[in-house]
Amino acid sequence: MKMSAQVDRRGRRLVAGVFLVLGVFQVPQHLEAQQTGTVSGTVLEAMTHEPVSSAQVTVAGTDLGALSDAEGAYRIEGVPVGPGEIRIQRLGYAPMVRSVEIEAGLTLELNVELEVSVLALDGLVVTALGVQRRRELGNSASTIRASREVEMASPPSLSTLLQGRAPGVQVLQSSGTVGAASSITIRGHGSISLSNTPLIYVDGARVSNTLDSGPSVGGQTISRLDDLSLDDIEAVEIVKGPSAATLYGTEAAAGVIRITTKRGRTGMNEWTFRSELGANWDDTDWPDRVFNPRAFFGEQAPDTLYRMNLFTQDGTDLDPWRTGLEQSYGVSFRGGIEGVTYYLSTTLGHREGSLPNNEMTRRNVRGNFNIHPSDRVDISLSTGLGSHSLALPENDLSGFGFLGAALMGSPWLMPLVRTDPTTGDPGIRTCPLDFEVSRAFGVPLGTEGCPGNPFSGGQTFEDAATIERGQKIERFTGSATVNFRPIDVIEASGTVGYDQFSTQTRTFFPVDPAAPFGDLSAGFRETEDAVHRNVTLDGTISATHEITPELRSTTSVGGQFFAHKVEATGSVGRTLPSGTKSVGNAVRTEGSEVISETRIMGVFVQQQVAFRDRIFVTPAVRIDESSAFGKNLGREAYPRAMASYVISEEEWFPGSQFDSFRLRGAWGESGQQPSAFASLQLLSAERVTFRGEDRAGISLDQPGNPDLRPERGREVELGFEADAVGGRLGVDFTWYRQVTQDAITTRFLAPSTGFPSQMYTNIGEARNRGLELGLSAVAVSRPDVRWDWRLNAGKSKGKITRLEEPIFMGIDGVAQRHQEGYPFGSYFSVDYFIGEDGDVESTEEAVFIGHPTPEFEGSLSTTLELLGRVTLHADLRFAGGHQLFNSTQEFACGFLGGGRYGGTCPEIFETEADGGSTDRARIKQVAASRIHFAPWMEDADFARLRTVSARIELPARWLESLGGTRGSFTLVGENLALFTGYSGVDPEVNFAGGAQAVRSEFLTLPPGKRVTGRLAITF
Repeated sequence: MKMSAQVDRRGRRLVAGVFLVLGVFQVPQHLEAQQTGTVSGTVLEAMTHEPVSSAQVTVAGTDLGALSDAEGAYRIEGVPVGPGEIRIQRLGYAPMVRSVEIEAGLTLELNVELEVSVLALDGLVVTALGVQRRRELGNSASTIRASREVEMASPPSLSTLLQGRAPGVQVLQSSGTVGAASSITIRGHGSISLSNTPLIYVDGARVSNTLDSGPSVGGQTISRLDDLSLDDIEAVEIVKGPSAATLYGTEAAAGVIRITTKRGRTGMNEWTFRSELGANWDDTDWPDRVFNPRAFFGEQAPDTLYRMNLFTQDGTDLDPWRTGLEQSYGVSFRGGIEGVTYYLSTTLGHREGSLPNNEMTRRNVRGNFNIHPSDRVDISLSTGLGSHSLALPENDLSGFGFLGAALMGSPWLMPLVRTDPTTGDPGIRTCPLDFEVSRAFGVPLGTEGCPGNPFSGGQTFEDAATIERGQKIERFTGSATVNFRPIDVIEASGTVGYDQFSTQTRTFFPVDPAAPFGDLSAGFRETEDAVHRNVTLDGTISATHEITPELRSTTSVGGQFFAHKVEATGSVGRTLPSGTKSVGNAVRTEGSEVISETRIMGVFVQQQVAFRDRIFVTPAVRIDESSAFGKNLGREAYPRAMASYVISEEEWFPGSQFDSFRLRGAWGESGQQPSAFASLQLLSAERVTFRGEDRAGISLDQPGNPDLRPERGREVELGFEADAVGGRLGVDFTWYRQVTQDAITTRFLAPSTGFPSQMYTNIGEARNRGLELGLSAVAVSRPDVRWDWRLNAGKSKGKITRLEEPIFMGIDGVAQRHQEGYPFGSYFSVDYFIGEDGDVESTEEAVFIGHPTPEFEGSLSTTLELLGRVTLHADLRFAGGHQLFNSTQEFACGFLGGGRYGGTCPEIFETEADGGSTDRARIKQVAASRIHFAPWMEDADFARLRTVSARIELPARWLESLGGTRGSFTLVGENLALFTGYSGVDPEVNFAGGAQAVRSEFLTLPPGKRVTGRLAITF
């Protein structure tokens, strides 16, 4: 028993010892667990209260963090106890910092609502180096939350989405034709002869920004930018000017538009169904056409006016107008598991225009995937497919179109019913010409034989509807980006992008000898098939080194390769057999083939030094080589330097007045390369008949220039950003000055050289300066009511400062010109005025009248949110300080030689109370008779109520019955009111479509009114 007791005591001591030893090891772990806590919650958008996915939630001073999932939920474990800060940031939202007190072993619930803000200093911006904080940039950066704008305003295209939503970005809607391109410029015009259209990037891949890949319809063009589905776009970043675009290289002087598409979310999968139905219609007050008999018969005829308006069915039973129906349907699926997220979508949309032969169908499919194989590697895949078709009506510079047939019609031939002046017979069908002949010469009605068709050239709206112009397009855009962080201080990124679109463009005039189309009435067919390919290879690597606790260095190096190739074939067939559209069956045929390719290789290095995370100094340089450069040129270098100072974080700064205040500045250069063949000497093949046989011959075509270099844009910009009154007032101000040197123009060569064309050479210079202002204010911020305002405004003024000889252009070849000392594309004409003696006088030569580029533009918008359920929105767009050539009216005023009684425009027949012509009418009478344009180059200032919308959150009980989690219905009205002193149909239109130099109104359909309803439900 004694021994047994000893064993038992020893056993108990052994067990106690084991537990004691284990306890020694367990106590630190237990104590550690007791010294940490957990933070969890949801991230919502303040306005819509919808979940915000992929928000970065981090614990300040640690490596702890998480991304919010599809429901906006996040969870961070192992957070040290005690006071701390939680930071939440997401691209396009104002970042938030919340102070917290973490208790050991407990979970703190922290729910936050992020406000949309473009002024947030710690907001994230997509740049050439990836995602950076706004506070680090020395240049202005504008972000458009596309997904939010689409829900609020439902714009019909990406071009219209950009209108007025970023200061300094000018978008003119050149036509109301469905599918027609808009003109887009950033900070005015830097190039004289080359494109001023910004570069376009989609998910890191450079894609085509061409405006000339569609059918030629008088002048309207098609923008490839509008191929993208708005429902797939998350955000748009605007890179403005050469100082910001240096790292983008030789073709970036006109700016860059970076588009980020939607991505997947971890967590629960969700489906979103979208449906949109609407209509558009023309509501233009189309001008009358008039006829004064004295134009034909002199003073013995009565001084009276016959009025005709073929768009309101005066004298005809035909009416070209229709209500264009619009419909769009889309489904998207997003979700993911740990390590993989995905976003899939498909959209089908169809829009009809207000005229026949105008409709567009777009089919888009997108698949985006994000893969996170480890904490050090992120892989992003982006793919988009599009299949589109477009039909355009004949208009603009074409007299065969609907507008030409009516506005150039002959009012002296419009049908009338009158009593015969000679016989007294009532109810005789006649026309003004026949009626006046009867009155003047005493002959019965019918002597002149009225044709009963007052349309131009004897055609009708039905004739115009037989002309077919259209295009089909198949497009693929894809990119793959790999982000790699081998160690904490090194980040590397590589992108491969590919953009290809194939177009089939067709024009057809059917065989109809009775049609009023001249030789084309015998049948005409034109085809063009083209393939555009764009390849992007990008790579960067950045190393960050903490020199001291307050001083940080970040060195970035990278390179880019871009190749663009076009292969196009065309054919033309004239005089076709009836019933066929084949060029091969035509009596006369022509063929063409074009192959064009350019390649650019660039490398860059950037060094950023940051002091106390509030002062940033960043010099950089990019070096490019391009196949479009002259062979004697070599490489081009583009330097940049920028600085940013978050002055509000200094202890001495008066924080009671400002929540944040940042000073910034940037200086830099970027280029605009010549066109593919501009530097090359070209020969053309000619058919030569020698001894009765056709042989191939060679003729001189283009002289080439081996010293041709790219245009060089140099810019300096200074600005500041400030938030005040608890973030309820925000200001973003920028001043900039640009100089474009080595501007490319053409120079005439001596005839002895044998070259019929001119030589491209660097002999021009242009200067541009301006101001940009973004102002946001929250007028009311209460739990149930939020009312905010936003003003975007830009002022830009430029001129050509060096150009040896004027470049003439315009609708008639001389109305506009590029000329030293004057703005881009200025209007020139002999000017008319009333002299001291009361007579109409004129200048001896053509003088400067104005220019077509707005000197100021912007938008004012307001949003009112009520009870968290209803959101009202309105947007007013404005532009001014420019002129537009009303060529439609000038052409009509010049009919029959113009003068006091000629012309078919009512303006030259305006009279005073005593019956005499007004001064304006007298001036137009003389100018029209001499074919001068000044009286029709008018101020084109305007303000347009672009959008009015109401968005309603669907009741929860409705959604529950459908199995949905959230939903909304939005009703949108567009182009509801126009305020302008311009006398033409619309101050924004341009017969030349998206062209930036040539601008005139000539037989162009203005933007119509539009109403649409949008339903979106998420399951």
